[in-house]
Amino acid sequence: MKHFYFIFLSIIFFSACTNIDDATPTSRSSFVRYYGTGINHSGVMAKSVNGGYILVGNLITGDQTDITVIRTDAIGNTLGQIRIKDGSAKSLVVGGDGKYYIVGDRILLDRGNEDLVEIVNTQAHIFVVEENDIVGKFDLQDFTPVEELVIRDTTDSNPNDLTVDFKGYSASVTQDSIYVLGSFKFPQSEANEIAFIAAYKLDEISPTSEASWFKTYQAFDRNFVNTNKLHLVNNKNFIWGNTYRKEFNENATSEANIFVVPKNSINTDNDQIKFSDRSYIINDLEVSPFGVGAVGTFSQPDGSNANVFFARYELYGDVGEISRVSYFDGVSKNLSETDRENSSSQDEGKAITPTKDGGFVIACVFNSTLTIGNGGKDIMLIRLNAFGEYQWSEILGGNGDEEVESIIETEDGSLLLCGTVNVNGLSSLFLVKTNAAGKLNN
Repeated sequence: MKHFYFIFLSIIFFSACTNIDDATPTSRSSFVRYYGTGINHSGVMAKSVNGGYILVGNLITGDQTDITVIRTDAIGNTLGQIRIKDGSAKSLVVGGDGKYYIVGDRILLDRGNEDLVEIVNTQAHIFVVEENDIVGKFDLQDFTPVEELVIRDTTDSNPNDLTVDFKGYSASVTQDSIYVLGSFKFPQSEANEIAFIAAYKLDEISPTSEASWFKTYQAFDRNFVNTNKLHLVNNKNFIWGNTYRKEFNENATSEANIFVVPKNSINTDNDQIKFSDRSYIINDLEVSPFGVGAVGTFSQPDGSNANVFFARYELYGDVGEISRVSYFDGVSKNLSETDRENSSSQDEGKAITPTKDGGFVIACVFNSTLTIGNGGKDIMLIRLNAFGEYQWSEILGGNGDEEVESIIETEDGSLLLCGTVNVNGLSSLFLVKTNAAGKLNN
């Protein structure tokens, strides 16, 4: 049944996209792969590694959430898949030591009452996985990481209270340290989410490790919602994106921010994108030698009438500024600033990758209309030049709902996408490789 399910989904996707029929596996420069076993899979992130790819996602069954890690060959065939129980992944970092660092959470549940399962709190974790832990393991074999880091503030007793929720978003790994971006929230009903960066020594990772340093960042009466990328530039400054969001007021607008923070410092330089009666939500940010690019969604405060936005950020040493903001729509493609408040389709900017020539490709999700798309939610790739100007777009998708979560440019200039497809209520993790022009072909 598993093989039939894979073939069925592939036909749905390929029938709506560029046809790659008659391509033998060894000759494909592009492919579509699905990973699902009857359990709902959601894709989080994929990275290129030696001879193939590493994917991380989540498995959801009722009130249970587990992490899945998949190792593939160069054309997406599974070499192994494991499950880390009682966890939720948000991002993946490949370390220079060859280890895979999965950033996420463990949700502690009280299962004492079989009729009512209660959430006690959430702990931020780093799960460390190595190649030999995955390859050759199949059928969702359970895996308990030998190395696991529980993020806590060892410089202040208050945030370590067991009622405080910690979330892990992303990390940056150097030769000897790992820096973790996350947030915590006190148990008061209207407490705000506070961002933090914590530093740990790589050779001291354990559930009881103490942070070398722990710095917090907060906004008055708003939550700090971080992106799932943390970049360390020149081993000196961190850069990441976050959204200021007021959780308990559905009419409040959200503001997108790009932060630059020196290591072990609370001194921040940030530039902000905001609009009087609209919301900006930043979902991804990437750094290239030619500049910084960020992508997100511009909408009404309730999320309706949404378009994609791209922001180019110029970094000047320890400070920077946003030099360009562009807007895109699934139907009209490139929008002028005067048209940015009008959306012909519901659009979200989800992920971004820099390209070797200094440009960017952004991956978006849009709701199909009568004139464009293949039904449900589809993926749109938008190519920008080094100045952030629109060059081309391509649509990928089928009859189900496709949600892209990550995109990277591979060594050969191809584009690799990871995300989730939902068909008839069952979701699978997907891995899609296109050529440099965003097309599925040989």
